[in-house]
Amino acid sequence: MSIIGLLAAIGINQYPGVSRTGRDTQRKNDLRQYQTSLEGYANTHGNFYPSQTATVDASVTLCANLGLSNCPDEPKGVNHYFYQSNGSGGGISDAIQYVLWTQLEQPPSPTTYWVICSIGRAGSATSGIPPSSGACPI
Repeated sequence: MSIIGLLAAIGINQYPGVSRTGRDTQRKNDLRQYQTSLEGYANTHGNFYPSQTATVDASVTLCANLGLSNCPDEPKGVNHYFYQSNGSGGGISDAIQYVLWTQLEQPPSPTTYWVICSIGRAGSATSGIPPSSGACPI
């Protein structure tokens, strides 16, 4: 009985870290879905992306710009998915670069973001967020 209790205690102590890692994986996959949608959008709009010069919540504003009805949102509901691009703003199809990002839970310090850029870069960043004019911070 004590062995079962010991194993349960070990499992319970490791569960929060596993949950955070799982949510981070979901966040990365969700941003890849946005990236795929943005590339499809650009293919039908003269190779331009929706222009949002201010940072916007991807699941609301970008979803509407792309004409999508069901967009992924952050699994924990705390950190959102963000989008910014260059161009004239207001969702007009004239941006040539964009940045998507969200905050990760792992590692807890320093604050780490997962970033996907239109120039083909994807990875972690601990600074440069929010970007300016859709410039890639990684």
